Amino acid sequence: AVKTMAGFAKSEMDKLVPEVIQSEGEVLGKQNLFGIDIAKGLAVRPQVKILMESLLAAKCNIYIVTASSEEVVKSALKFWGFPEVICIGVRNKEVEGIFSDVVEEPTPIIDGKVDCIKKFISESKRPILAVGDSMNDLPMLEYSGIRVVVNRENGLSQKAKGEGWFLV
Repeated sequence: AVKTMAGFAKSEMDKLVPEVIQSEGEVLGKQNLFGIDIAKGLAVRPQVKILMESLLAAKCNIYIVTASSEEVVKSALKFWGFPEVICIGVRNKEVEGIFSDVVEEPTPIIDGKVDCIKKFISESKRPILAVGDSMNDLPMLEYSGIRVVVNRENGLSQKAKGEGWFLV
């Protein structure tokens, strides 16, 4: 993904990302590509959208800590009507306004999600609530107070059921 972003300007994301979302479709599903089932569609899951809207209405700060490109997710959040949500994602270094193929550290991948929370949100305060949907989110969830898992019937969903965490 870092190499995919290389060569683009930050200013191009707000135009490009909505075009990609509309092209991909906002209905989540699967498609077969060369005999392999892959995800299709780009959307905020309905239960996550409701949670985010509720938290914003209660004047809570929301941070998305993602292993995806920070600029892509920021643009997607604007497209979906959540411009006030703060995104901490994989960041390409910029050279004269153009993304390079070099990643800035720390990267929010697995244990790096906790490193990013400590660096960009608070070194000493743990998140009150964290939401995740894959095992890559496990360190972040374990670091937070309230743990919520988007039920995708995967390994993280099974762990959440065993631990008594919230499932949405």
